[in-house]
Amino acid sequence: MKVLVIAATWVWSAMVGAAGNPNTCPVSRQDGFGRALRYTVVNFTTVGATRESYSEFLQAIRGHLTSGNLSHEIPVMRNRSTVPDPERFLLVELSNWQGLSITLAMDVTNAYLVAYRASDRSYFFHDAPRPASSNLFPGTERHNFSFDSNYINLERRGVHRMAIDLGMSAFDEAITTFYYWRSRINTEDTLARSFLVFIQMIPEAARFRYIEQSVGRSIVDRSTSLPNQAMLSLENNWGALSSAIQQSNHGVFNNTTVQLRRPDGTFFNVDSVTRSLISNLGILVFARRNARSSRFRSSIDADYDNNICPETEPTIRISGRNGLCADVKYGAYDDGNPIQLWQYCDKAVEMDANVLWEVHEDGSIIDPRSKLALSTYSGNTGSNLTMATNKYASSQGWLASNNRTPFVTFIVGFKDLCLVQGNRKALWLVWLAECDSDRIEQQWALYADGSIRPQQDQNMCISCNTYNQQGSIVFIFYCTGSSQQRWMFKNDGTILNLFNGLVMDVKRSDPNLEEIIIWPSTGNLNQKWLPLPFDT
Repeated sequence: MKVLVIAATWVWSAMVGAAGNPNTCPVSRQDGFGRALRYTVVNFTTVGATRESYSEFLQAIRGHLTSGNLSHEIPVMRNRSTVPDPERFLLVELSNWQGLSITLAMDVTNAYLVAYRASDRSYFFHDAPRPASSNLFPGTERHNFSFDSNYINLERRGVHRMAIDLGMSAFDEAITTFYYWRSRINTEDTLARSFLVFIQMIPEAARFRYIEQSVGRSIVDRSTSLPNQAMLSLENNWGALSSAIQQSNHGVFNNTTVQLRRPDGTFFNVDSVTRSLISNLGILVFARRNARSSRFRSSIDADYDNNICPETEPTIRISGRNGLCADVKYGAYDDGNPIQLWQYCDKAVEMDANVLWEVHEDGSIIDPRSKLALSTYSGNTGSNLTMATNKYASSQGWLASNNRTPFVTFIVGFKDLCLVQGNRKALWLVWLAECDSDRIEQQWALYADGSIRPQQDQNMCISCNTYNQQGSIVFIFYCTGSSQQRWMFKNDGTILNLFNGLVMDVKRSDPNLEEIIIWPSTGNLNQKWLPLPFDT
């Protein structure tokens, strides 16, 4: 478990192939200086493509792009300054139903497409990095585009992203367009649409599981779909999110807020590393971290970059049980004055600056001397905070964020079905059903204390039984602040109960059983979940 050690002066100012795994193989040759080039090739074909083969393809892409380092569980790409030219690019070989094949070149430091090859011809973006022209596709007839690879340039030459269908048929057609394009015959504008298809269906889908899920759904439905505003806001803010996450103080963004959009275009702000964000991000572009103050001596992620920049610490609220905030009782900032839960978050919290606390990434706040966790026995406004043995209860879960409103989401699981609340034999249970944005039973509120609650009745919580036995059924019960009601969305797609170490599982991979159980993590698809924003 990753931990941050801080001094508690709490103004909380800084508190594939068609039916299997994609084939990969190294390319071995030498550049003009006699250096061995170590480019890897990842293959994908649209012939018989499935949701599973597409996901395996993207996972292979992520695997070759990551540096091996993590930031808040999210894989981080390599620092450009550490990548030698012979390792700078990943080759992505694509083929389609017509038997045509092209090869895209992707920069391993940012996942940007820089060039492509079709037969004996190669084409390079105007802003392709220097190592591209000197190392990629030797022996081919070369053409340099007059435009850059960014969205602004591509949309000027083609059409806006929101007007371009994404799906396997569009992907297949883009391969054909690339293969037959000739600089002497066709205009550059004819390529823009195909570039936008590839960019969104490969690097953007590798960056965001939300985009992967949307495209994957179109494959299942054998259809195409237009990008929504949520997708575009993620694409436009990947760099900002990457920097904010890596430069955060124990998950709190440093005096910055990233504004994202829901599918309907409404805005919401992100100011900390939330569990829903962690589960949605596939990979981060490398960013230099900010220096921590002496009060925030980090014990995590300190090994992958020594180049850090000083920055002032953020001031932020601490939310806990039932979404209430840690608050100075009576507004009296005296030594020994109690801290309480309160519905209004307008007072800063101060504690003895000589006391060190451990802020865990799972939301626990621990006194390292006693090993006790910051807790509250009651979820009512005015309840005092105390210290207790850490049982990973929701009464011991905290989130540093100025967003007090729970994040309301659909939770998509096995076979693109949605988690739904239902009643059977006088018991409130959860199971999977076809996703329906009009069904409030499929809307869930993710609270700061780690609880998952039905949007229509937020006094109830998703729970497992007190025996914590594998195979136990997951159900809905009154929120009691117990260990059985605290869940953690992981970057691997699982929803983990912190106390028993088991994850939510679609029983026997059969949604028709209408049972969700807790089970040891297996990595199988029946244990993969993704919280998605819904239209307001």
